[in-house]
Amino acid sequence: MPQFNYSALHENGDRTEGTLEARNRSDALEVLSRKNLRPTKLIEASGGVTPESTTAAVSVAVKTRQMEKGESKSSRPDPVINATGNVYLSGRNLIDFTEELGELLGAGMALDPALKVLEQRRDRSGVKAAAARIRQQIRDGTSLSAALKRTSTSFGDLYCNLVSAGEASGALPSILIRQHAFLVMMQEIRSKAIGALVYPAVITVCGLALLFIVS
Repeated sequence: MPQFNYSALHENGDRTEGTLEARNRSDALEVLSRKNLRPTKLIEASGGVTPESTTAAVSVAVKTRQMEKGESKSSRPDPVINATGNVYLSGRNLIDFTEELGELLGAGMALDPALKVLEQRRDRSGVKAAAARIRQQIRDGTSLSAALKRTSTSFGDLYCNLVSAGEASGALPSILIRQHAFLVMMQEIRSKAIGALVYPAVITVCGLALLFIVS
């Protein structure tokens, strides 16, 4: 039975790689779908892979999972769209968007189908909403950096400028991966800073309460 090497994303965005046995590519995609994995690359051990086959693999896997779980589009307004029309992206959403888009582009997918994969996420998070809006602008001829800026204020000037540089140089996947590492590092620094301030704040409050009781 043929063997297939694959790279895939879990629903939480974690990346995994491995090898599986299947009669053909369709069966291999079905196996990955049952494991709730989104393949970004699927290569027969004795064959090759192209960007087109990668795109087809991801599309088939997403559609199969949607049919199995009975997913349907909702006409309700998305809660992540604020009053100004901008998409709200939390720090975690921004990290997930950057990581997943960078990995999909790095796996050989074109920008439009990569955004479509993010758009087809099961949740109603800012990642899904942002991907849908950015993809529409890309299809209208807008550059990615301009689409990011128009979609959400969460994509700051530095982020958009780096993306613009990546588009011009052809190094967009690597720039997104580096940007993801930077965002993760900044989040860790913020978490440590907040944690370092909690203890002094508690001590101060307890001290003031004690002074109030004693007096």
